[in-house]
Amino acid sequence: MGLRRKARTQSRGLKTPLTIIQSFLRQGLISDLVITSVPVLLGAGRPLFGPVRQDISLSHVKTRAFPSGLVQSSYRVTP
Repeated sequence: MGLRRKARTQSRGLKTPLTIIQSFLRQGLISDLVITSVPVLLGAGRPLFGPVRQDISLSHVKTRAFPSGLVQSSYRVTP
C-alpha cells in the first residue's frame, strides 16, 4: 500500500485486513486458522498478525504440502 493511500486510509479510520484480524483475535471471534507459507528464506521475521496483547494458544489440526512447495497448516484456537 502506498504511503498516500495508507495515510488516507488511516485518516478516515478505515481498518486494514491486518487490524481486522487482530481485532477478531482479541475478541475471541476466530476459532480456526489456515496459514499458507511460501518457503522463502528472508533472513528476518515479523509477526504474522502484528502485535497481539497476549499469546494465543493453537492446536495443530493438519498440514498439507503442495507440489509447488507451498505448505498449508490448519490450527484450532484453544481457549
